[in-house]
This record gives sequence, C-alpha cells and structure tokens, in this order.
Amino acid sequence: MQNLSRGTVLVEAQQGNQLSTGTGAILHLPSGWEVVTAAHVVGQAKTVQVVSRDGSRQLARVVSADASHDVAVITVKAGRSWIGLPLSSSMPLPGQKVSTQCYFDSSLRQGVYVGPVRDQVVEGTHYASLDLPGMVNSSGLTDPRTGESVMALFGVQPGCSGAPLLDKDGAVIGIVLAGNDKTAIAVTTGSAL
Repeated sequence: MQNLSRGTVLVEAQQGNQLSTGTGAILHLPSGWEVVTAAHVVGQAKTVQVVSRDGSRQLARVVSADASHDVAVITVKAGRSWIGLPLSSSMPLPGQKVSTQCYFDSSLRQGVYVGPVRDQVVEGTHYASLDLPGMVNSSGLTDPRTGESVMALFGVQPGCSGAPLLDKDGAVIGIVLAGNDKTAIAVTTGSAL
C-alpha cells in the first residue's frame, strides 16, 4: 500500500465549459500502460489531460468508455515515478478489508467490503440497493472481471471517482464510481478490461 499514491493520477476532461476531474488507477498491462477511471469523469471527451503527482502532464486518448458501467480506459505513456497497480484475480469475501486513495489527498480510506449491489443510475446519480442473495452466496461473485457493482463501507468525496478499489493485498478489484461520507460504490474491473 505504500506505493498506492504512485499508482494514481488526476484525470481532467473538458466537457463543454466545464472541467471534469477525477482520479485514475494506473495499470501496466501486457498491451501497455493504461489509466482506468469513471466514464462520467471523461464524459464524451476523446482526449483528456493526465496529471502525475510530480505535476507532469500529458494529453492522453480515451480508448473506451462504457457509460452503462460508468468506466473508461485511457492509453498513456508511463510517467517516471509511476507504478502499475496489480489486478486481483478474485473478489474479497464480505467483511474483508478493502481500501482506496483518491488523487487529491494522501489519506488511505479503509473499510469493510460489503459485496455486490444493484446500482441504478438516474440522471447521473447512483442509487444502490444491497444484493442480499449475492452477499449470502459469496461464491456468486468471485471474479473481479464481471463488471458488477459492489459496495464498501468507507467514505469518499467528489474527486474520488475513478480511484482504485483494492483488496487486502493491494490489488485492484474495482474502480470507485460514487459514494458519500460512509459508503463507496465501485464497479469491478471486468467491464473495462
């Protein structure tokens, strides 16, 4: 977890007269370096600015954006201080510790993984309800590549959209989409990769 801040960047997208900002999770895949963030951060933009913690900037291309799962992938050139966050091959069990770090601060947010939720987006607002059968049958969601929505019990603020949701070992299981001061909603990485 000590290198987590080196695995996140700021994503800036111009949407009309508005500048949309969020966090991005850095991944080093066999195909190259990518940043995964929330699709509502990039909107309809084809290119975005990616800002490293050392202040360096680069113009990067949005290669995919899935509005239905609210996740986007950006192709980037690696920064000198970057590290690629590892991808998890399994989901945590309900009750296990998960964490995130947003770009705009250095505090590590930790909490309890709740499990799958039904996430409905209405006019840009996420409404989540617990998927009790999915929580009771924890074997139902074991692969983080499903694109399912999940919940964790820790607070997030505006600007956390796109931050990586990490399991207890520091591997990415999802991308933060929304939340409040007590909960975070994330989408598992599968819908993006």
